[in-house]
Amino acid sequence: LKNNKLTHQHAELIAEIIRINSRSLKVIDLRWNEIGEVGAQAIFPALAFNAYLRALLLEDNRISSSTLLQFADLLRNPSRGTL
Repeated sequence: LKNNKLTHQHAELIAEIIRINSRSLKVIDLRWNEIGEVGAQAIFPALAFNAYLRALLLEDNRISSSTLLQFADLLRNPSRGTL
């Protein structure tokens, strides 16, 4: 999904994909899109439902480094997926 002009308007759909594919999805490459902070905040809660996702690539999406660190911390959390 990299470099596909995805915006914050696509974030809810991306979040749903993460939730629905909670056992099979391991990597999502969303680099070089326009998701932004609003979109990132819409995607973030879905990560709690997917314990198998190991990489969510979000570089060059106009997302702050602090938000990217929050994503990285959650992805490293072994108790994720128990909600």
